[in-house]
Amino acid sequence: MDDKKVVDEVVAGFADRPPFAPLADKTHDGAPSALVVGPAGSSYSLTLSVDRSRIEIFSFSPCFRLPDDMSRRADY
Repeated sequence: MDDKKVVDEVVAGFADRPPFAPLADKTHDGAPSALVVGPAGSSYSLTLSVDRSRIEIFSFSPCFRLPDDMSRRADY
């Protein structure tokens, strides 16, 4: 798998899709990665697994604020 090619294709795929903003980057160990920031502060990160056998996609969205007495780490 050509990991740089995959990252470049993801970045190119979001380049002309406002409000998404893609960015090619590198992980702390130098592997290619991509970050796509979307609407309302959402973000999507594409990196290779540690053993570089698969692509991992992580997402984040600040959809709502939990009340102070609730933990984001708890099961609901």
